[in-house]
Amino acid sequence: MNGIIIAGTTGKCYAMSMKERVYLIGLVKEIIGGRLPMIVGTGAMRTEESVEYASQAKLNGADAIMIATPPYT
Repeated sequence: MNGIIIAGTTGKCYAMSMKERVYLIGLVKEIIGGRLPMIVGTGAMRTEESVEYASQAKLNGADAIMIATPPYT
């Protein structure tokens, strides 16, 4: 395994609340403990939410973010 993607583009992340997704980022970071790169999906229907997910990814030490445009969702 080369890394873990949280809230990627083909999962059910769009059905989750912001609180749930932010919690998931922190939980996964704790579980993997730096053993693998962590990539956080930041796609959302609203730009403000996407920016917040990217900010939370940074706060939680994500190695990268995955960005998807709103029409994709």
